[in-house]
Amino acid sequence: MPNYIIHNGAKERHRPFLQMLKITLDTTNIIDYFERDKTYISPIIDLANLGKLDLAITTRVPIDLMRDKDEFRRNAILEQLNRSKEIRTIGAPFRLDMSFLDSGDFVIGDDEAKWIKEIETCLFPSLAMNSKRLDNKLCDCDHLAAHILSKRDVFLTTDNNYIDKMGRLNIIQPVSILTPREFIEKMVISLG
Repeated sequence: MPNYIIHNGAKERHRPFLQMLKITLDTTNIIDYFERDKTYISPIIDLANLGKLDLAITTRVPIDLMRDKDEFRRNAILEQLNRSKEIRTIGAPFRLDMSFLDSGDFVIGDDEAKWIKEIETCLFPSLAMNSKRLDNKLCDCDHLAAHILSKRDVFLTTDNNYIDKMGRLNIIQPVSILTPREFIEKMVISLG
C-alpha cells in the first residue's frame, strides 16, 4: 500500500510521509560554525550527519568568504567547508561577474529576474551600482534566490536584514526564514 499525504487538497502517490527537510545555510551560519558560536548551528549539522536534514550552501558562500581580509582564517574555513560531507553546494542565478561555467549556477528567465530584482529592492532599497559592498549585497540576494529556486524548505541565517524583512520577502516569494536558534526550538517543540 503506497504512502499518501495530502498536499493542496489532493492525494499524491509515492511520496514518503515524512520528507527530509532541505535547509539552506547562509554565510553567517558557516562563519558561526567554524569561527564563532556553535551553540545552535552545531546540532543542525549533527542532524545532517545522522541523515535527518539535507544541508546546503549556495555557490555565493565561497565568494562571501573570499572577502575575508584574514587570509589564514579564510583559507581554514574554506578548507573545512570543502571537506564537509554533510553540507553540499547548490547553484545560484548566473551572474557574469561572479559565476563560473562549471559552478552549478544557472541561467534564469525574465519572471525569475523580476522577483529577484524585487528581493534586491526589498533587502537593499538604496542599492547603488557603485557601492563598495555591491558584490556582498548581490550575494545576499542570490543566497535567497537560490534557496527559493531550488525549492528548499528553510533558509537559516543570523543576518537581521533577512529576518527584519521576512514579511515583505514573503509577499515577493513564499519563503521560510529562521535563525538557527528558532529552528532548533521548533524542532524540539515538534518532537515533543
